Amino acid sequence: MDPAGARADYRLAKQARALGAMQKWRELAPLIGMLRNRRLATVVEIGTARGGTLWLWCRLADPHALIVSIDLDTEAALRAYGGPQQIVRLLSRDSHSAATRQSLVDILERRSIDLLVIDGDHTYEGVKQDFEMYSPLVPDGGLVLFHDIVRPAHLESCRVDVFWGEIKQHHRYYEIKERSGGRGSEQWGGFGVLVQGSPGR
Repeated sequence: MDPAGARADYRLAKQARALGAMQKWRELAPLIGMLRNRRLATVVEIGTARGGTLWLWCRLADPHALIVSIDLDTEAALRAYGGPQQIVRLLSRDSHSAATRQSLVDILERRSIDLLVIDGDHTYEGVKQDFEMYSPLVPDGGLVLFHDIVRPAHLESCRVDVFWGEIKQHHRYYEIKERSGGRGSEQWGGFGVLVQGSPGR
């Protein structure tokens, strides 16, 4: 990427952090570079928290995109993050509920998901259930994004890395991890990107 493009990605990553994104900006920036030239007409995020990444997906998605957030405690004010012609829908519900999935299907109105972000329940069982429930809505060539594929040293219950290690064997995938790696409390984060329908490498 040209230096100007890289600087723009870093600025966008830092803005997302300032708005509450809980990911490392040094990992967000290369992710932005990966997504910037993809057509994102429909984005679904499981686990929105403070809304920094929801704001980011709105910036990266198509001008007429549908962006859906699924989180137990989503602030209604986050709807304002969408562009003037984007549709932002907030489902303040448990992603593991069959009723929540059906609500999403109703909202999608036969659209497929271009980018599915899984960053909610970080237990092994939780992340696996989110993947199994929602990834069938992503067509071949679509992306499924996982956060926290590096096990946090300070959070024993986080097992995204275990599920990631299993599922990536069956797909083409990319990993984005801060090069310094970090130790102790700094050891966390990392993005895993699956390409739906593609064989493992």
